[in-house]
Amino acid sequence: MRNKIMKLAERNRLNFSHLPLPPQEEMALRRLFPEALEKLLSPDVFEFTWEDAGIWVDANERTHYPDVPQDEVLDATEFPVPHEKIVIQTRVPREGSAESDTFLWYVEQRPHGRIAIPFVFRDDTLSFFGTTLLFDRRVRDVNGAPMFGCHCPKGHRKIYDEDEFYDHNRMLLRFLRILCLPQVVVEVFEVDEGINRARARRGRAPLPRRSVVRIAPEAIRYIVPQDAPVEVAPRELVAPHYRRAHMRTLRSGRRVPVRSCVVNGNGEMPAPQDFHVG
Repeated sequence: MRNKIMKLAERNRLNFSHLPLPPQEEMALRRLFPEALEKLLSPDVFEFTWEDAGIWVDANERTHYPDVPQDEVLDATEFPVPHEKIVIQTRVPREGSAESDTFLWYVEQRPHGRIAIPFVFRDDTLSFFGTTLLFDRRVRDVNGAPMFGCHCPKGHRKIYDEDEFYDHNRMLLRFLRILCLPQVVVEVFEVDEGINRARARRGRAPLPRRSVVRIAPEAIRYIVPQDAPVEVAPRELVAPHYRRAHMRTLRSGRRVPVRSCVVNGNGEMPAPQDFHVG
């Protein structure tokens, strides 16, 4: 989908949309859009397509996100962005419509976390909200749970509910954790040389090798259902990381204290998944 956005932008046929805001903030948002679009379409980014992420939009335009358990969030905070700059895109079905949206996030590494810029693409229109999602793994609440930040227009805070942006942050944590699971397999598909020769004769750029990251859905399941035997869906090994003292909420709803400790190693951050893209 990023390629389609790029082609529309090159032909000056990409429509721009945003949430209604006060006039002054709307003008400021429009000034930010070209820079944000340049980041999204930069050739320096590594692109991921996330299939069946579990997000959907109902008939009342309300977006629904899958639940990310707190235990999964706590573990996911220690997993890094695999490259300096990446774009994650996923198709989001709409109730009662054959057409789907595409959610995109431009994600950039930071020394202790990341920033992310969300977009939505549908019907040749790219929606940009002037929003930057912030995550710093050093910032925790009194219970040790990660805290998420969000920079957005002031008018947005007064008019719209910001909870959805926290859902975005949790989804990004889930995705980055999935990339570091040992069950991940990277498949590389070579491009037919004949196709690239034909493209060269037409003056078009050659197609690069395509890398696909695959992981079995059952490996993503984090918590074993209470009515399922343990051997059906065992919990994968937790990567070495430092765990701060916090309060953990059990499935029963009871809260218990957890001491600070080093889990499975010397506390160093897990190494990122090694991806090779030609």
